[in-house]
Amino acid sequence: MIGVRGGRGKATPNDAKPSTVEVLENIDKEIEALEEFREKNQRLQKLWVGRLIIYSSVLYLFTCLIVYLWYLPDEFTARLAMTLPFFAFPFM
Repeated sequence: MIGVRGGRGKATPNDAKPSTVEVLENIDKEIEALEEFREKNQRLQKLWVGRLIIYSSVLYLFTCLIVYLWYLPDEFTARLAMTLPFFAFPFM
């Protein structure tokens, strides 16, 4: 017969197509796996962003403290000019 691979009119096991239900179940499983992967990545990303914000804030405050204690001049106008970037930077 033409179009049949078995040669005798019978379909071989390799010719069997998965049913529509099986295909949809496989797609559903893949979607669930991708959604779980996305949720996990979002949690990790929020964790890393939170850590970055905390560490950078601590470093910024430590730097402000060092400048305030060691490097500020005695005059008020010079002290104000020196600390102005520290007050303006967080609002940028």
